[in-house]
Amino acid sequence: MPTPRRRQLLGIILAGFFPTVVSAVSSAADRDPTHSVNGPRRVVEDFTAAWNAHRIDSLVQLFTPNGSLATPGGGVARSRSAIRELLADQHEHVFRQSSLSTRVEGVHRQGAHRAIITGAFTLDGIPAILGVEVSRQGSFRFELTRRDGEWLISSARIQPA
Repeated sequence: MPTPRRRQLLGIILAGFFPTVVSAVSSAADRDPTHSVNGPRRVVEDFTAAWNAHRIDSLVQLFTPNGSLATPGGGVARSRSAIRELLADQHEHVFRQSSLSTRVEGVHRQGAHRAIITGAFTLDGIPAILGVEVSRQGSFRFELTRRDGEWLISSARIQPA
């Protein structure tokens, strides 16, 4: 049984050692975006930027090859080629001058290779209906998979408010 003096020394040693370990682990996670919430969060930032630039191919590349997208208008696409077709049609007509803003509300990691991101969006610049410009608001849920160190959307569900 340790003496009070040994317990005190052990406490001092552990107190000095433990923050160093925690700091090293935290620093490694901050530097490697695949292990922090910033990696998955970056997918939403890239999605928003590509949407606002109307770069359909950049949007499509954010999805896994067999990814799916469900849009508020009822459109559902279940592969990159189907997603490309759906988004190209929507951006040519309804969303031609749209501007998307997003707010991430939650990043839920499910192990090293899966994450779910939830949030809210506002879509401005949709053509006027009866002379009134429409602003759509709602929520989104992206299910992500990490492949070869890159986070990709395996399923995107976009819901109106």
